[in-house]
Amino acid sequence: MSALEAFCDEHVGTRPFLLIGESYGGYLARALLARRAEQVLGLALVCPVGAVGEPEKRTLPRHVVVVQEPGLEIDEDFREIAVVQTRETLERTRREVGPGVEATDVEGLSRLDRVELELVAA
Repeated sequence: MSALEAFCDEHVGTRPFLLIGESYGGYLARALLARRAEQVLGLALVCPVGAVGEPEKRTLPRHVVVVQEPGLEIDEDFREIAVVQTRETLERTRREVGPGVEATDVEGLSRLDRVELELVAA
């Protein structure tokens, strides 16, 4: 969050702006909105992390693997999400997605789930 705010300070300053967040970026966008509500003119969320983040609460199409590299040893998490299962996509997922998954504020996400469910119910 501090890196995101530093980016905004450097590139946007105090000017108003529009904010778009996708997936985990939606989680960050909501936090940035909470901190800079006076600057944010609008917010668009594309598949944001939130109340439907838990697989058992989601409705998804059937998972179809399009490419599968023979003999590739993969963990169950990668097997469940990847439609291209090659050494290259596995390494890229570990390199680019792994750090974000490891840094996830699970407690914060659970609070988001509760808040969004309360908003929907209201």
